[in-house]
Amino acid sequence: MSNQDYMPVECLLVPTALFKDARYCSLSTTAKVLYSLMLDRLRYAAQNRWIDQKGKLYVIYPKSEMIRDLNSTRYRVDYAVSELESMGNMVLVVKDNGSGKSAISVLACPLPKCGRGDSGKACCPPRHIHIWTSK
Repeated sequence: MSNQDYMPVECLLVPTALFKDARYCSLSTTAKVLYSLMLDRLRYAAQNRWIDQKGKLYVIYPKSEMIRDLNSTRYRVDYAVSELESMGNMVLVVKDNGSGKSAISVLACPLPKCGRGDSGKACCPPRHIHIWTSK
């Protein structure tokens, strides 16, 4: 059996910790899928070496595309982002004054331990996804 026979369609990778770790069981499925879509965008950005002037990986992911990708409403997307932010180790929303944009720092591995100890902080460096708050 070839790889093409096994996986004939492109798939979204979802961290299993989002479903198996008790800390994340309160997250809605929408929030889990949105987080996975953000990670997928980061993976694509890394492959294409999309780096800003500060040397940080970035992605432009408008809320209109999140709404389309999730087949959802703006309210549900906003709620999912707030859920992820409230977890404390998944995303950090930073409002940008004047431009009408928000930057979300996505912590790429919400795992309890990864060899650096469990200091209460995520074990991976933040990555930035810029989200348009306007239409």
